Amino acid sequence: MVWLAALLALPSGCQRAEPETGATSQAADVGADGTASELPSVDAATVCQFGSTDAGACAPAPVCAPCVANGDCGSGVCKPDALGHGYCTRPCTYFGAASCPTGTFCRQLGAEAEAFFCFPDDGICTADGSDCSPCATSPDCAQGLECVEPFPGVRTCARNCTESAACAAVGPALACAQLAPLTQSYCHPKVDGRPTARCGQRPLGFCEPCKSSQDCTTGQCVDDPNIGRVCTKPCTSKTDCPAGTSCRQSVCLPALLHGCQGWLGCQGVECPTGQVCHRGFCIPPP
Repeated sequence: MVWLAALLALPSGCQRAEPETGATSQAADVGADGTASELPSVDAATVCQFGSTDAGACAPAPVCAPCVANGDCGSGVCKPDALGHGYCTRPCTYFGAASCPTGTFCRQLGAEAEAFFCFPDDGICTADGSDCSPCATSPDCAQGLECVEPFPGVRTCARNCTESAACAAVGPALACAQLAPLTQSYCHPKVDGRPTARCGQRPLGFCEPCKSSQDCTTGQCVDDPNIGRVCTKPCTSKTDCPAGTSCRQSVCLPALLHGCQGWLGCQGVECPTGQVCHRGFCIPPP
């Protein structure tokens, strides 16, 4: 099943999100395995540096403002971008197109159904030729980086490497790996400790919201009136579909009770003995 292998190898064309003028990225709290951990909380009640809401609560910082802790983001939260640098964001409704500002999309940043936050389309807030910046050719990238195409139609700037320590010096969430179809080792983002060639929104995996079929690793985007417009795969019976989903109108979709956001949080997924659920899929334990 090529689509499933591609998705598990991943771990997520819009305008890019830009941080506040003059802002610089800072390193967020990333665990030793490359998994972004929760950032330390700071008492947001002491200041409302981004103003107050009509209800009198502190307002959140603009999405993509730099941060090192939640308190830097008003009532928002600080999360690591694809490189491990902190940026301010906020929780989002998975199928609410307007729930995230232009240049960002709603992405799962944890294993739970509630762990969805606005994330930069490119994986980084400022695309300036550095790692993960979109590109057409290598001259679009900063010195020492190349323009590589890990997925059809998806090109990003990446640097050659021989060891992960050099990658981590650039971004704490980066690791050195050779990932097919690339023939050389590059610094790639880690998701749940696994290097992935996906920096930002594309290509999309099963049950992720999509605009067209070309955006999907599975090759098919459907618009279901109850589930939403999501990436799926064709089927003739339930056996063609991942655990926790069924074959409806010739495509695999999760139960209406949970939807794709719940399915990605492993709700309604019963895995066979010897496997565990990870972001919806039943896989061998680490």
